[in-house]
Amino acid sequence: FNAENFVSIFTKKYDIIVIRLGFKFVKNKDIFLKNIKKLLTENGVFICSLPVLLSAHKDIYDERQKNISLPKEELEEVLNNNFQTVELLNPESDRDSSWPIFTYAARN
Repeated sequence: FNAENFVSIFTKKYDIIVIRLGFKFVKNKDIFLKNIKKLLTENGVFICSLPVLLSAHKDIYDERQKNISLPKEELEEVLNNNFQTVELLNPESDRDSSWPIFTYAARN
């Protein structure tokens, strides 16, 4: 996936853009997010949902889990570096799970 020039195939802007379970596989997340922002309307929102690795449980994850997840801190950092507002939409969801799926809304 080429994060640098995928924007050129779109001809309009969107109120909402969702990526679910795929963000881990984006090579250059900063460039990808900058391009996502170009595709959002003024009040648009980017929704990102994926399993996160929690530092409290870092020793229990197997390779499959590590291959499709991001550490929670890394995910929050890249979103916060690229958007003015980042909100966790499901803070209570899977709270007791060692491998929860978190969903964030990011806005400018």
